[in-house]
Amino acid sequence: NPGDNHIEKMERFNGVYEMIKKRYPSKTPVILESKTIELKKYRFLVPDNVTVAIFLKGVRNHLVSISDQTAYYLITSDGKMLTPTDEISLVQFKHKEECGILFLHIEKENLYG
Repeated sequence: NPGDNHIEKMERFNGVYEMIKKRYPSKTPVILESKTIELKKYRFLVPDNVTVAIFLKGVRNHLVSISDQTAYYLITSDGKMLTPTDEISLVQFKHKEECGILFLHIEKENLYG
């Protein structure tokens, strides 16, 4: 579950990254977490060359009850906001956890009050 603490996450996903990369060498495993958004799906295999903006566009289909007046954004597990033009492979290289998997937080903000 997305709410696990850091140590439990690392134990649970130990070895998973290597298995995924062996089977899908051109994809990056991403796990989304959120305190403000209900997710229908939180595990994704993202092509390495996809940008953060394109990934966010695809993720929107997996969000529960998001209105058109809601902006949402991704933050790394170490608190950095992502640049929309960065490729997921670069984000993974810079911000992956010890287990190799990229954990991102997706949060929302109302645009019009």
